[in-house]
Amino acid sequence: MPPVLTTSGVSLCSHGGACTALVPSPRVRLSGSPVIAQTSPWVVAGCPALAAQPPQPGCISASFVTGSSRVRVNGQPVLLQSSVGIGSPSATPIRIVTPGQSRVRAT
Repeated sequence: MPPVLTTSGVSLCSHGGACTALVPSPRVRLSGSPVIAQTSPWVVAGCPALAAQPPQPGCISASFVTGSSRVRVNGQPVLLQSSVGIGSPSATPIRIVTPGQSRVRAT
């Protein structure tokens, strides 16, 4: 079972830009950090593909297409370290480097 993702976790687009959830769930915290629901919008900062010469399609935002099948927060599935995310508009994968905590796991 993979760990539940919190705002303390580190996520990157496939080009190396930092991904941040814009609307974490403040009511549920793990190790002091809010958990992130699958429906939360994400922003990508510093995607190097956008500054490349010639410019390439980079990542500006991201969304996750999979989440927990059993654990929910405010009626929405929580994100797991194994969740699949897609950067937009480049349609490249989002990589979760660290989940932010390792004690709570889910399916």
